Amino acid sequence: MTHMLRRRGPWLAAALALVGFGAGSCGGDSDLFSSGPGPTSSGGGTGSGAGGSSTSSGAGGTSASSSGGGSGGASSGAGGEGGSGMGVGAPCTWGGPPCDPDLYCQAEGCGEGTCQPVLDPSAQTPAHAPVCGCDGISYFNPSIAASFGVAVAHGDPCEENEQVACHKDDNPCPDGRFCTRRVATVAGCLLTPNQGGVCWGVPINCDPGGPKANACANSLCYDICSLIQGQNPWYSMGTCF
Repeated sequence: MTHMLRRRGPWLAAALALVGFGAGSCGGDSDLFSSGPGPTSSGGGTGSGAGGSSTSSGAGGTSASSSGGGSGGASSGAGGEGGSGMGVGAPCTWGGPPCDPDLYCQAEGCGEGTCQPVLDPSAQTPAHAPVCGCDGISYFNPSIAASFGVAVAHGDPCEENEQVACHKDDNPCPDGRFCTRRVATVAGCLLTPNQGGVCWGVPINCDPGGPKANACANSLCYDICSLIQGQNPWYSMGTCF
């Protein structure tokens, strides 16, 4: 890592000095100049086909109102005992009547689909293949969206007119999601120390070998998943491998 920093040249040293100066002169985000992000867990929740995202987080819960994420499982089937007729495989529409408990409307493009089990958080994959959920939240990959019971609107992160804005303290994301606060350049770390961001859903367990970017806290390289979990500002110079 020392050799990497040396290769970046005098401009980075000057930028880091600017950030160091800002630590003593700017108010706002008290953790901006911390030692870097620490891992935080996230997880899926029991989904609803009623046009919204799950509000559960963490692994292990089974209720949509609990703090733990629900695990996917088979329901009683369409019209089964105790069910609403919206069991596994039943036709549904995103935003329409909800599927049975522990199911969600898997509707590509937020249109028509079928009721499917919410993915157990233990089945999440760590790959970085962002998608935009029908709830306006970007997810690290389709399995993360499925673990929250959210259908995929399209590939790639949500666009500006779709995103759910957030502030990690004043306007937090729905449970289990994180307020990612990416800035354009290292200078942005100093100029917008208390900025908001947009909501993302990431794996419970980040892959340390995944794609990396720079933490504003120290300009060192961390995997993007952990940077999002840390909810501290970060930027990407394309020099982290």
